[in-house]
Amino acid sequence: MRDYYWHLHHTQLFEEEAEPVRQRIEFIKRNKPKGEQSTRLRLLVIVKAQKLLRRLCKYQRDFQMAEQAIYNSHLHIGEISDAEMTVKHKELAVARKNYEAARKRAWPMIEALHKKECPNCPWDGRTIFPGKSLY
Repeated sequence: MRDYYWHLHHTQLFEEEAEPVRQRIEFIKRNKPKGEQSTRLRLLVIVKAQKLLRRLCKYQRDFQMAEQAIYNSHLHIGEISDAEMTVKHKELAVARKNYEAARKRAWPMIEALHKKECPNCPWDGRTIFPGKSLY
């Protein structure tokens, strides 16, 4: 099971590590502008309340998988029946509803947790570099 971190990337509040965090740190040191490195490294910390984020991200993954199933179905439109397509759309609707409900319940807790675990953070809801171009 991989851990969640605050600010693995400057436009994400939190993410599940896709590679060992040590690799991300080395990437930042080698490739990011010198003026950004200290902020990026200071804010890249493990989330202490992993359980809350795992629960929310489970719903998010379910929604993304349902969305991908719909996309794949549309790619093979002649190979899938109308009944199967209807089922996939219903599954997507349920997954979206579950994710949105979980996000609505969890987001205030996540923001409060972030403020506690990531003090003096410049996060503005979009980036850790407010006022700079995001890309």
